[in-house]
Amino acid sequence: EMRERVKELSCLNQLARLAARPDLALDSILEDCVKILPPGWRYQDIASARIMLDDRTFALPDFPESGQRFTAPIVTNGRRRGTVEVAYLKEMPELDEGPFLSEERNLLDTIAGEIGLIIEQRQADKDRRGLQEHLRHADRLATIGQLAAGVAHELNEPLGSILGFAQLAKKD
Repeated sequence: EMRERVKELSCLNQLARLAARPDLALDSILEDCVKILPPGWRYQDIASARIMLDDRTFALPDFPESGQRFTAPIVTNGRRRGTVEVAYLKEMPELDEGPFLSEERNLLDTIAGEIGLIIEQRQADKDRRGLQEHLRHADRLATIGQLAAGVAHELNEPLGSILGFAQLAKKD
């Protein structure tokens, strides 16, 4: 049992390391995630994984289309966006939930939750960068506006004097 918990914690640790790398794109994280999932399961030699997110699928080449599988939803901002699945390549004996342990259910739910958080964090970072760019653009426009106001003021001063003298000359 201790070995099983160590495998599960190892899997979560590797996922946390992937999430901590800001240089990795979300697709790269999900591709790597399907590779680190099978070693966390009891029958790791015959386990395969797949992550489906929106219209994209990240799966190991041997992922079976049918058979014994475990699924957990990926939810971001209260909306279901996809699933994380672990499947066995051949039939295994029944345990807590089919051929899977109840601890593996907790692991899969935790992984799906973490993936949802990673997606939310990446989206928040993207939104933050967009807002910063908007702010920089607005700041540039404000600077240009101040410059234009200064130029207009500098032109209006002598033109005002010229206009005043022209009106006096016209009266004379």
